[in-house]
Amino acid sequence: MALDVCCPCNAAWFDSKELDRVPHGMTELPPEPLPQKVREGLVKYEIEDENELQRESVGEAEPPPDRWQWLPGILGLPVEYDEPVKPLRPWLTWTVCATVVATYFVTFGSLKSVIEDWGFVPVLWVRHGGLTLVSSFFLHAGIVHLVSNMYFFVTFADNVENDLGRPMLFLLLAAAHLVGLLVNCAIDPRGDVPLVGASAGISAVLAYYAVVFSRARLGFLVPWRAFYRVSSWIQMPAWMSLAAFAMLQLIGALGQVSGFGRVAYAAHLGGLAVGIGAAVWVRLRRKRAQIPAAT
Repeated sequence: MALDVCCPCNAAWFDSKELDRVPHGMTELPPEPLPQKVREGLVKYEIEDENELQRESVGEAEPPPDRWQWLPGILGLPVEYDEPVKPLRPWLTWTVCATVVATYFVTFGSLKSVIEDWGFVPVLWVRHGGLTLVSSFFLHAGIVHLVSNMYFFVTFADNVENDLGRPMLFLLLAAAHLVGLLVNCAIDPRGDVPLVGASAGISAVLAYYAVVFSRARLGFLVPWRAFYRVSSWIQMPAWMSLAAFAMLQLIGALGQVSGFGRVAYAAHLGGLAVGIGAAVWVRLRRKRAQIPAAT
């Protein structure tokens, strides 16, 4: 029996009484199994696609792989879920952290007087030959201030150091600290209050990390969710965490303009601006030079 076939539309049709001549009881042949490599490729693609969606959204997460990460989670600090590869040892990050911690314990007995003498005071910035511009970076007002700052710094600065290199990380910290002090002086009406801490430089590190490693996942512990028998950990991409952090600093800076609070939110915003600017500049340079950006 000859059938009429339309090749462009892949269709066939029967003339009058031709369909009656088709044998009854015919069944469709089972589809041929896909080759093993094709099946493996499809599974890998589905897994990668699912991971990609998970990276770009906020959702429940499994507990972090290391038990010690529960401690910063309980304290409300973020935890890295998929840390970028670090082939180099972050010597500058460790050195800066050790220097800041050592400075705190050396000055602990007379912390208040040291801050008043070596903290950066906008109306007295020329004292000690302007050295308070540097010394204020290494001084911290208390143990909570110190621990939270150093946790953020050690967690994220090692990746930035590996991506930027030690000299550029040093310049990033210095520029962010100075810009942070200037922005805070321009916004805060209290020019006689000493400013101390590495928060502006650390804000630049956070901003650079979130832009360059934007898809890195950060986890946050939500203790109250455990009472509802749901996952107590949530994860979100680094860029989303940066947006939330910047929003909180902006709200704090608005209160700072009115003279409220003891936290230099404006300095944090100055550091964020430096970090974002540095990250955008680096990514543009890499794109022009056709150098793959960090992932």
